Order: sequence, then structure tokens, then C-alpha cells
Amino acid sequence: MKKIVFTIASVFALCIFYILFGANEAQPEFSIQIVSKSKKNTENRFFQNNDQNVSQFPKKELINSRTEAKKESHTKDHKIATCDKEPNFDIYWYFATKYKAEINIFDENYFSKLLKDNAVTLESKTTEALYSLARNPKLTGPLLSLHQAFPNNKLIAYHVLVACKNQKCDEKLITNALYTDRHNGASWLAYANLIHNETSPEDTINALINAANAPTYTEYWSESFTLVEETFNQLGINTDYSPILAIPISSAFPLPSFQVINKICQDAQSNDIKLIDACINLGKQLEQSQSTLISAAIGIGLQRNIYEKLGDENALSFLKEKSQEFNLQLQQGAKASQLVLRNKQQALAYFEYLKNSSEVETNTYIIHQAIALSDQPHLDPCEINW
Repeated sequence: MKKIVFTIASVFALCIFYILFGANEAQPEFSIQIVSKSKKNTENRFFQNNDQNVSQFPKKELINSRTEAKKESHTKDHKIATCDKEPNFDIYWYFATKYKAEINIFDENYFSKLLKDNAVTLESKTTEALYSLARNPKLTGPLLSLHQAFPNNKLIAYHVLVACKNQKCDEKLITNALYTDRHNGASWLAYANLIHNETSPEDTINALINAANAPTYTEYWSESFTLVEETFNQLGINTDYSPILAIPISSAFPLPSFQVINKICQDAQSNDIKLIDACINLGKQLEQSQSTLISAAIGIGLQRNIYEKLGDENALSFLKEKSQEFNLQLQQGAKASQLVLRNKQQALAYFEYLKNSSEVETNTYIIHQAIALSDQPHLDPCEINW
């Protein structure tokens, strides 16, 4: 699972890049082809049909970001103990090396085959579909079949919208997936990626406005972890270190692309009030939802790009402070995980907290855990207590 573990480390690097330099750098582009028997945009019923209208949500009351940023971090002045002998300690590889000879689950090919041969429940089939996509983004078939079988499952619907960026998908299926998860800004953002260049620019902007004003924004981070852990239980893999396996697997599930919104907001003219507002509000939505570290960082970057365009020095100064604070949280989170995950009791508490929290909240939690451990007078930061 080398590629999967590398994905986690890459997220931290990407987050730091976005908050320091904004969101101008384009992500790798994939071709998008929505299969349609007609040139009509049947998706537009989301923008026009008042009977089932999910377009133009009432503008969400976003938390005053200036007030939020003025809250001092409770962690930045605290030192987290580190193990100088093992500065790059990885709990996953610790267990993989220790148990590889007797437990094949650390072999990704073995795990893939185990899923293929034994996935019979909704949870295990969903894990299999998303794990297959992580290994090959064009293997959308199993996920699309699951959506057709379980059309009201929001997690599956969201992942359909993300996955269809890389493969041909039926127009009606995309429309139905969006309707299922219509109150989630992340699904509207994924939908904007899909229809960009396939329909009018106005429809893409409307989708971005809906993403910004949606009642919630979630990429189902904690739900994905819980999904994989439940799959392990159903497959008979029920050990204390099962969560250590679940984290890299769920973290490797396909991520949303932010390329379209990056490009649209980068090219926005300062006198295009509707688009400028959409970009600012979406940036706030991404940042304040705290769904994942990467989306929060990109949210800050989007806001910085627009305020640079507008020449708003006060807002830029304020966002610079936010970027620095967020960057510190990322660095402390990386150090904290090295310490906390060495301790079984603390690690299990962290995994339990993760199940009902966003990635940003979980990052803050593990920092506080590490600070509490570091304050212990006789702590050995290199000791592995499992």
C-alpha cells in the first residue's frame, strides 16, 4: 500500500502549497464526457424546476471569519515532544513490518482479492468499489451499479459525481446522483466540474453558487473511515490495529477536483459581481466547513486570489494570518501523530474521535492529545506502547 500511504503525506504538502501560494496552480486535467442522447441540458431542471428546486439555496449565514481568526490558538505556544531517533516514524509501516509474515492484510493485492471474493454487504461492496477506483480511476462500473441499486445513499451519490470526472457517465445517472445529495456543497462542486464546458457558463456558476450556499459541505471523510472499519469487521479482520489499516485505505478514496473552480475564479473579472461573490463565498464554505485539510486550505487560497484581484489589503492581511495559523496546525498535526499513535490508549481514543469529526477537527484533537502527553514528566517520545 505504498501509494496509499504516500497519498496521506501528499495531502499535507498540498495543503501547505495552497495556503501559501493560493489556488492558481491547475490540477491535472481529465477529459469529461457526459453521455447524452440529446443536446438538451436535462440537468437544468435543478436550476429551473420549482417543485423540486434545490437551486439558489437561501444565502447561508457564514460565520464571521474575521471574528473566528481572532481567536488565539490554544496550541501554538506548546511544544510537542519528538523522537529524534525516528523523526519519520510511521505506525502503519511499524505494524506492516512486524506482522507481514503472518498477516497478509498489509499486502494490497491480498486485500483487494479478499474484498473481491467476500464483499456481499453494502458496506463491503462500497469499500471494494472505492478501493478499486483508488487503484484505477476508470473502474467506475461497480460504483455506478451500487448507485443504481441504492439511489438514496448520499455517500455513494457523492462519489459517483466525483468519479464521473474521469469516465463517461450517463447524464440521467449524474442528475439523479446530484439530487440525492443536493444539500451537500461538495456534490454541487463535483457537479460543476462535470458540466463545465458541457453546458453554458451560467449553469456552472449557478452550481458553484449552490455549492457555496448549501446547508452543509462534506466530503464524507469520517464516514469513509467508518465504512472501511466496518468492512474489516465483516471480513473478520477485527484487531486493535484495524483502524491503522482503515485510515490509509479511506484516505485513498477518490478526492474532488478543484481545478474548475480554481480556473473560473482565477479568470473572474473584478466587475463580475455575481462570480466574485460566488468565489468568495465558496472559499468561505470550504474553509469553515473544515471537511478536510486540503479543502480548507483551498478555501483560504480561493479567498486570497479574489481579494488580490480586488486589491483589498485589509482582507489579504487577515487571510495571511489565517494561512500562517493553518500552516502551523498542519505542522503540529504531523508531529502530534508521530507521538500519539505510538501509544495504544491514545491512538484508540483518536480513532474513536475520528469517526464523528471532520479531518480538521481531528487534526486539532490529536494536537491536544500530543500536548497532554508531552507534559508528562517522564515521557519517552520514542517508546511504542501497543
